[in-house]
Amino acid sequence: MNQKLTTACFRCSRSFDTAGSEWCDCVQRMRSLVCPRCGHCSCDAPPEWKEHHATGKLRPMIFDEPSSDAGHPVEPTKPGSGRRPRVLVVDDDVFVQMLAREGLASEFDVTTAKDGLEGFARALDTSPHVVVTDALMPTLDGRELCRILKSHPKTSDARVIIMTALYRSARHEREAIRDYGADVFLRKPFTISELNAVIRSLLPATMRIAMESFPESDARQRIPA
Repeated sequence: MNQKLTTACFRCSRSFDTAGSEWCDCVQRMRSLVCPRCGHCSCDAPPEWKEHHATGKLRPMIFDEPSSDAGHPVEPTKPGSGRRPRVLVVDDDVFVQMLAREGLASEFDVTTAKDGLEGFARALDTSPHVVVTDALMPTLDGRELCRILKSHPKTSDARVIIMTALYRSARHEREAIRDYGADVFLRKPFTISELNAVIRSLLPATMRIAMESFPESDARQRIPA
């Protein structure tokens, strides 16, 4: 007989069984419990709440392809068919890179970079349709990367999503869009399916329609969300 371990959801304050609850699929290193009553995960719960309730589950480091010597996943030698929208994901967390590649690769040709400088070089090389970048990174942060991409003739047409777990206020969102040129300001945590939907919304209508005709064999494993 399974023992029930109950706790109160930090959002709705209603009790639920933690032993029988699902883990979220948010784009971050640690998963957290999902409240079956309100449907929200506890990723943005206060640290003391997480520690008290022992929420959080390390996402396994699993890649479809071998890792490089530096510990970063090896990029595909060539984009898939050349017909799919190109997406560049820039984040200094290798887990986020892995999740983005695994979760988005069935819909897009995905390239990753570990910081803004590498991201800009990859953007010049691949001409992505959409760039998804973390706001806070070493060397060159995502907001400055967005400004550079928008001002460079070769990358100015790219749509840019700035994602952040730190700069969460409305003021930060206004600054990202007004001062740095971001198209979307996305607050972490979020799921791969949510990110997929935002990326699709930024693509031209003709490209979205064309994606519906991609053959099933063109898809790879998707992270459930």
